[in-house]
Amino acid sequence: MGKPGEAGGRRLDDILRLAFLLDYRRPPSFDFGAQLMDYFSDEKRIDEVNNWVSVRLPAIIDMYSTFILKPAREQVLAPPLSNLRRMTFLPWPHWQALAFKFAERDKKAPTRFLRSIAALEKWCFCINLVDVDEHHVVRIVIDALAQIDDEIDPFAAG
Repeated sequence: MGKPGEAGGRRLDDILRLAFLLDYRRPPSFDFGAQLMDYFSDEKRIDEVNNWVSVRLPAIIDMYSTFILKPAREQVLAPPLSNLRRMTFLPWPHWQALAFKFAERDKKAPTRFLRSIAALEKWCFCINLVDVDEHHVVRIVIDALAQIDDEIDPFAAG
């Protein structure tokens, strides 16, 4: 059993990694906290820093709670939260950034969000069944994030 606060620290670490991947589309380095501080150390970025800390990060924390913590606590859920609950048991964490991006894109399109999450769930299970190099998976995730911005569903058939 870990020390008190360890789980909270890991949760914050997960949230920051997801935020970095969502916003900067580069896989965080091993010491991504230092990478993030280096990026924001330029005084000319003060407005971006303020926006990221006061607007963007709270929105991602809210999505993290809705899509990761709530489904993990619930026993019976309807889709898409049931899809997300199943994905919380997978050892592959990158699906979270993609689910968040779908949520941002589909705020007013729940049916599209449901289809995208169902396709993502199938892809996640496939990734976990096949031995794929981590760097290759991160590249796929980064490409998929860009496709979502371009209104393309990266995991849709056809």
